[in-house]
Amino acid sequence: MIGLLILIGQIIIFSFFGILFYSLRNRFSLIPFYLYLGSLEVFTFLMGSVYILDIGWGITITGGNIVYSATVWCVLLLYIMERDADLIKFYIYSLIAIQIFFVVLLPFYSFVLASETSISFLNIPSELFNISFGILIVGSLLRILELFFMVIILEKIRDKSPKIPWLVKTMGIYVIILLIDGIFFPILVFPFIEAILVVGGINSIIHKFLLGILFSITLGIAILILNPDMSTLASKPDIRLQDLYSAPKKQLLKELKITKETQQQTQLLLNLLSHDMKNYLFIIKGNAEILHIKTSEEDAKQIESISAISRSVSLSNQLLDNAINLSKLQGGLLSKRNVDLGELFYKAYNEMVDLYKDVNVEVINADELKYKFVNAHPIVEDIFRNILTNSVKYKKQDQKKVILTLQILASPKSYEIIISDNCRGIPDNQKESVFTSFAKKDQTRGIGLSIVKMIMNYFKGNIWITNLEEYPEDYMRGTAVHLSFTRNDGLRKINK
Repeated sequence: MIGLLILIGQIIIFSFFGILFYSLRNRFSLIPFYLYLGSLEVFTFLMGSVYILDIGWGITITGGNIVYSATVWCVLLLYIMERDADLIKFYIYSLIAIQIFFVVLLPFYSFVLASETSISFLNIPSELFNISFGILIVGSLLRILELFFMVIILEKIRDKSPKIPWLVKTMGIYVIILLIDGIFFPILVFPFIEAILVVGGINSIIHKFLLGILFSITLGIAILILNPDMSTLASKPDIRLQDLYSAPKKQLLKELKITKETQQQTQLLLNLLSHDMKNYLFIIKGNAEILHIKTSEEDAKQIESISAISRSVSLSNQLLDNAINLSKLQGGLLSKRNVDLGELFYKAYNEMVDLYKDVNVEVINADELKYKFVNAHPIVEDIFRNILTNSVKYKKQDQKKVILTLQILASPKSYEIIISDNCRGIPDNQKESVFTSFAKKDQTRGIGLSIVKMIMNYFKGNIWITNLEEYPEDYMRGTAVHLSFTRNDGLRKINK
């Protein structure tokens, strides 16, 4: 029983540090996670030579098998969270490099420790570094093939058997990979050390199955903690076998260079056009203000027309700024900063009221958004503007008042903003599609919900639509738009 508790303790430790190092991705990229994987590679060899754990019932597990299972666990976590062939391929290349390093260095250390001129402070035997090159090569090739097999099978079954939960299928593949290793490794190394097949046998299969089950539990916990965006991962291209071993081609690198240069030229052209158009808009607005001054106050109709011109110029300026920001967003150049949701909401609300003066709009709980700081960009104002104007545009026929209700659900890491209205709702079968199509037959304005979704994804947020909480089955009663932002309460000053 003590052996089993020790095994569980090791699994918890390896899984904990796997989650910890991956969670540093946003701050330090994947470098800490890759360093952890490299450390596991070293420990896989060392622990396999250092100890065997007796967990009872006649089952023994080498320390190397435990660490190897943790390594496969980490690679599977990387696949689940990123679903990127280049990242998996980078690990495979690193694995090959580490094995070459072992082939060169381990015999050298074995020679050093066996030499009469060296003193081992911890009495480490030279046999610790004695290896059979046949076993090392066979083991390395088997591990690489297992990784290929794991990724390709996961890709094949991703959309198959929808009744089986995706996480259950992933855990099942993980257990199968370990079982394959437990069956084939003793068989393949039999020509080098016959005892391995004798000692392994059924014990190898049993302990690999046990490791698979226990590590699968921690894998499920890791997914719940890290909470990957499954819709984004599903939109990524399928990983093919050749993607995992093909090296970058010159043509591909050339195309990437051309794409980067084209993006820079497009950005420059957009900036130039925006600058010139803003100059013309400035002239139009200036002339409109002159006409406003010269127009008699009694000519209310003329004054309203001139005011409409000024409002249109302001909106055109805003749309130009949006075009610049969206271009930067697609190029990954839009910088995050600390922004106040309350301030951005009021700007969008005031503009909406100014645009729809003939519509009676009431906002409930607007003050709840004050001093709610998130890590985003002022372009969030356009998200609010789009949601508010949609509510007004899609009000019911003969509806006298549009009522907008705000609700904020706060957690330690995020804010969920719920903006509800009493206007025409969205049918349940269209609540997802409104975020995926740019072209709409209805009247639209601003950046559109499809680009709103793009912006929210860029800032690691989310947006979704539901019926009103009090009328969950009746979409005609109104719409609730949910926005999730990452909190940033450390600063109380808006970055300009």
